[in-house]
Amino acid sequence: KVVSRVVVSSIFFQITGAVIFFLAFSYKFGFESIQQNTWYSIFHSISSFNNAGFTVFHMGGNLEAFSRGALNNIILIITSLMFFFGGIGYFVMTDIVHHRKIIGRRGFKSYRVLLSLETKLILAGSLILSLLGMILIFIFEFSNPNTMGDFTLIEKIINSLFTSMSTRTAGFNSFAMDQTYDYTNLVCILLIFIGGAPASTAGGIKITTFILSVFMIINHVKGRENISIFKREIPYNIGVRALVILLLSLFVIGVMMIIVSFIEYSHSGNDHYFVHLIFEIISAFGTNGMSTGITEEISSISKVVFSALMFVGRLGPMTLALLLAGSYKPVEYRFFQEKVRIG
Repeated sequence: KVVSRVVVSSIFFQITGAVIFFLAFSYKFGFESIQQNTWYSIFHSISSFNNAGFTVFHMGGNLEAFSRGALNNIILIITSLMFFFGGIGYFVMTDIVHHRKIIGRRGFKSYRVLLSLETKLILAGSLILSLLGMILIFIFEFSNPNTMGDFTLIEKIINSLFTSMSTRTAGFNSFAMDQTYDYTNLVCILLIFIGGAPASTAGGIKITTFILSVFMIINHVKGRENISIFKREIPYNIGVRALVILLLSLFVIGVMMIIVSFIEYSHSGNDHYFVHLIFEIISAFGTNGMSTGITEEISSISKVVFSALMFVGRLGPMTLALLLAGSYKPVEYRFFQEKVRIG
């Protein structure tokens, strides 16, 4: 029943997106080439909802041709809505639609939405990260002549929000990422690393993992062992698992940085900008797809490493560790405890 609902809802969103994109593309490219507009609409709708980040437009440069103009900005907004719904996952959308309670108040009825803790974390975290990323990108790239320097204020706001949301999930870009400043790239790297919601089409370590890890660290600094969010306590073992996923992900990325840097700088002799190389590695791990343009220039060995990194990122470090460790066996005995100094 759940599988059938996931399939039906996914098809519904993608067909709806294709119809809306068809109207928008017909106004942009003209109504003469219906077959081409239909192909653009279907491909872009599926790519957006599934957070693929691929485009087939003849202009090239991903979605850079849609960065300016009212109609183009509307297309960016529709695209961001599509990969937003794909990035929050089916269970969050189901929770929002179905988990409502009607409460009577003196002759009239009002709706009260009762959401699960996971839904609240995903929606609140997505809102905070998207707005924070938008503000930082807007400030950093405001005067950059190679990205948004010549845009109007509205265009800068829309492109900043689009880039902030896209780095967390989809991988589309509306301006050249190789022309952005280093501090902008670092903001994008962090958002790519965090990613979207669990059980969704987005990549990254997942937003719930990041939030639980942060709360786990804060609570331990305060001397608390339990995690309480929105007046709910989260089991301690889930918080520990979130920290394990975070540390395993950082370890995998660190190892890959060393390997790829050695291949590119020593073996292949390529002279890539290090920030761009880190950007590509994080993007591969987060299965984001956003690029600074050096992917086609790296060596074939590095491309194989990137492919393996994308596989690990899509599978998940925790899943890979459990597979390598074998089946879980409960411990039948415990040793005496002994304290060790840390810090």
